[in-house]
Amino acid sequence: METDATTPLISIIIPAYNVESYIEETILSVKNQTLSNWELIVVDDGSTDNTYSVICKAVESIQQNVTILQQENRGQSAARNAGMEKASGVYIYFLDSDDRLTKNALSVLYTLAKQYELDAVFFSATAFADDLQAAGNEKATKKRIVEYERYCDRGVENLQISSGREAFTAMVNNNNYIPSVPFTLYKHSLLEDKHFVDGILFEDNPFTMEILLDSKRVGIINEKLYERRIRADSIMQIGVFDYVKRFESRFIISEVLRKKLVSIQDDDTLYSALEKLYREFVRMSIEDYQILLDKKIEDCIHLNEYNLSRIGITQFQVWYNDSITDLHRQIGLLQKEKEIAETQSNEAQVELSRIKKTYTYRVGLKITAIPRWLRRKFK
Repeated sequence: METDATTPLISIIIPAYNVESYIEETILSVKNQTLSNWELIVVDDGSTDNTYSVICKAVESIQQNVTILQQENRGQSAARNAGMEKASGVYIYFLDSDDRLTKNALSVLYTLAKQYELDAVFFSATAFADDLQAAGNEKATKKRIVEYERYCDRGVENLQISSGREAFTAMVNNNNYIPSVPFTLYKHSLLEDKHFVDGILFEDNPFTMEILLDSKRVGIINEKLYERRIRADSIMQIGVFDYVKRFESRFIISEVLRKKLVSIQDDDTLYSALEKLYREFVRMSIEDYQILLDKKIEDCIHLNEYNLSRIGITQFQVWYNDSITDLHRQIGLLQKEKEIAETQSNEAQVELSRIKKTYTYRVGLKITAIPRWLRRKFK
């Protein structure tokens, strides 16, 4: 993308849905950033409360460029995608509508990204709760905060720089893969052909994978620049208990991962890490499907293209096993084709070497020496 002196350094995108009690504080955390050259894009995803009015009032005193979008309720993925289409910053950052940034977050992230020419910067987070009864009782809420902060630990002491593929492999193999989009700053040019899968939960998973696999240089720090609000009625916490949606989402993500596996079969280390993630989603999908059967709500599944309605868990497991077998078959065929091509290339090189050693070739080379010299001279 082309930039000039007026280009914002960072585009901050906030998808918002029914967060009238929190969105003002979120926007204030952006307004108070020590980095001043940014633009704010807030996407109201069809809120039914006063979210839109609160947004409009909250941005009145902001001097930077602000864009407020309204759309019918289509989910967080669609809202983020809409925000990306309007973004003009050198870097893009996604902030959830009920959380906060620390005051120096954008400054720290931009400085690192620019200084080390990073495609993405991954960082850590802390958690808080306005209501210590958010998880049911005070003890449970405090435990959840501790567990969340442990989950967000990046496992590094200083800035760690590597290729995206190396970072992805290390994260998955070390059980430290944190696919949370708000914990990452992205270079805008990296996202030009990217989008969030629409209509699913856990949409950060395939998005983060795509970013890492396509990034030449990423940085990882353990600095806690994000403050996650623990509340009982958040989008994610409601979604987790929507069993049908949870199953459909994990199933779709597993299919995305399966297709990606075919395209990276030439990298054994990366393939092993991605297959590990894929099998984990397969396992969770099977568990979710068992819950649907137990609750007798499997007919609510909207995955008709996969013909999954009205089948038992055994058939579902067979279907998945067949999918994995077919995956390995496809990869085996690709590897065979590659081996054949390499063999043919080697045979051609051997034949060429043999021809060059023949008397006929050497005579021909001498006969054509003068014409070749003249052609080069008068070309």
